[in-house]
Order: sequence, then structure tokens, then C-alpha cells
Amino acid sequence: MVKDTKYYDTLGVQPNATVDEIKKAYRKLALRLHPDKNPDNDPEQFKQLSQACKCFSFKYFIKKNKFFYH
Repeated sequence: MVKDTKYYDTLGVQPNATVDEIKKAYRKLALRLHPDKNPDNDPEQFKQLSQACKCFSFKYFIKKNKFFYH
């Protein structure tokens, strides 16, 4: 059970979302929130989105390569 859902909420996905669902949500939001695409948006939102993606990427890397981290 996931206690902190901040990153999931940022991406707009459920805590039980698959890796593909997370990637799809990130791409969709990145296009909408990117400061170069939409200068009216707050750049802080894009930074939060990027931070969430980095967190999920690291979690996926650890899970995929767990034999390195005992």
C-alpha cells in the first residue's frame, strides 16, 4: 500500500498504475505543461512533473535491477 501519493497525484494516475500508464501520463502532461510549448503555464508545475518522473524512473530501475541492491 502506498502511503504518500504526491507523485501519483502529480501525474494524475492511481498508485497501482503500470509503468506504461505512468509513461503515457507523463508524456501527455509534459507536452501540456512544458514552458517552451505554453509560456503562460507556471514553470514550477513542469518542475514538479519532472521530479515525479525521476522518482518513478529510479524506482523502476531499482525494481528491474534489484539483484544489485541487497
